[in-house]
Amino acid sequence: MIPRKHLLFIAMAVLANAGLSAYYYPRLPNPCPIHWNLHGEVDDYGSPMTLAMLGPGVSLGIAVLMSVLPLLGPMRSNFETFRVTYGRIAVTLAVFFFGIQIVLLLAATENRLRIGPSLCVLFGLMFAVLGNWMGKLRRNLYVGIRTPWTIANDVVWEKTHRLGGRLFVLAGLISAAAGLFASEKACFVTLMTSIGVSVIWSGLYSLVVYRRLGQVDDFAPGSTGHVK
Repeated sequence: MIPRKHLLFIAMAVLANAGLSAYYYPRLPNPCPIHWNLHGEVDDYGSPMTLAMLGPGVSLGIAVLMSVLPLLGPMRSNFETFRVTYGRIAVTLAVFFFGIQIVLLLAATENRLRIGPSLCVLFGLMFAVLGNWMGKLRRNLYVGIRTPWTIANDVVWEKTHRLGGRLFVLAGLISAAAGLFASEKACFVTLMTSIGVSVIWSGLYSLVVYRRLGQVDDFAPGSTGHVK
């Protein structure tokens, strides 16, 4: 389902994640920082192996999951209509988790790194990139803004994702900018607020559109909609 060239990029990102973790493993302190609080202070420790395996393991798991999801459940055929976009999303996530691992490894070995702002920039850029592609997604159960109303109707899905895409791009850019200038706590608040507002606004908008269309539900008995 995912185009081959995108699978190649995903594999490269996972291998790079594993390679970098292997390179840093001898340099990691023991015990190794594995969690930081809102002020950028370490509040939990683990073994170097825990941190070294975290990034590659999560990245590989996400890659496998995204490869399998299009084969499961209803509306499977819809994935073919946006398979390139789906592949790009999978690549973006693989690169994102590679970036997260870089930040965690550097934070564990370099005291000067501001982990909160760094993660805020990464999350912001990821949301901005994904938001740019939201309008190309088609109705499915796994990726996108999935509310009862977007799942029920194609028009609701498309209108919601056009708006949601713009909101996510804006929220991502705001969060990335905050990561460059704001404090640790301010970055967290900015990221959570901007993304939260985008999600809630998109969800409520999908309900409004659904009602304006007369609550047409393609899953309802006797509906003329086609759900595969």
